[in-house]
Amino acid sequence: MTLIRYVMIAAVAALSIFSTANAASAVEAASTTSLNVRSGPGTSFGVVDTLYAGEIVEITECEANGWCYIEHAGPSGWVSSGYLTAAPESGGTPADPDCSLSFTIGPDGPTMSIVCG
Repeated sequence: MTLIRYVMIAAVAALSIFSTANAASAVEAASTTSLNVRSGPGTSFGVVDTLYAGEIVEITECEANGWCYIEHAGPSGWVSSGYLTAAPESGGTPADPDCSLSFTIGPDGPTMSIVCG
């Protein structure tokens, strides 16, 4: 798994715990492949749209089962977070590969750490 994918998974996990499902707490992500957007958080829900590889979306909410609600130019809906990655920064380059974000949920609650260099 790439560092960017680890960072995105940690961000999605943090979002699922701390989000309030409003646009102010949205996180940008990019689809890693052609990806079905569904009406609910799972494969048993109907397909409402399809993302193209590299399409940028806003994650507004995530469930513990790994499904996230996304908003984009097409119909919004639910996608599997396993097919999302950190969106490129405005300059068109990915986030600094020398940094990593670690998010752990333990018996004492969630902990986060950022390590660079």
